[in-house]
Amino acid sequence: MEIRTLTVKDAEIYRDYRLEALEQSPEAFASTYEETVSDTALENIRANLNSDDSVTLGIFQEGELAASAALRFYTLEKLKHKAHLLAMYVSPQARNKGYGRKLVEAALEIAKERQVEQVQLAVVTRNKPAISFYESLGFITYGVEKRALKYKDKYWDENHMVLFL
Repeated sequence: MEIRTLTVKDAEIYRDYRLEALEQSPEAFASTYEETVSDTALENIRANLNSDDSVTLGIFQEGELAASAALRFYTLEKLKHKAHLLAMYVSPQARNKGYGRKLVEAALEIAKERQVEQVQLAVVTRNKPAISFYESLGFITYGVEKRALKYKDKYWDENHMVLFL
């Protein structure tokens, strides 16, 4: 098992991995499969992996991307004390191995290095295992957004959670 920051060289691997995540858990992400499969999406992924405003971590198991999470940093002066954890996904074959915890802990260390004071995230309210996981790391729910996501006339509510570092 290797954990590392993804770079532009990983863009296609990461896009393919995101497509798997969107097939397995479409309600867990703001983007859709159709949006992510496009060439424009691949260019956006390359830009994100090359940005100073975010970092995407990946865990590789036997050379294959098995888990990932991104941390987006705010650039406006009044928001620089915050970061947002997003795009968290662990492949089904890699679950129950502690990879999710290792990813979030690594992301939190990066946040601390950048003098971030709080990390926020959003998780679909029906995803009780994910909510319990984040709570085990110290995140607390500070609000629920009704109808946060909508796709094909279906809505999902989201818990907004925060961890004060």
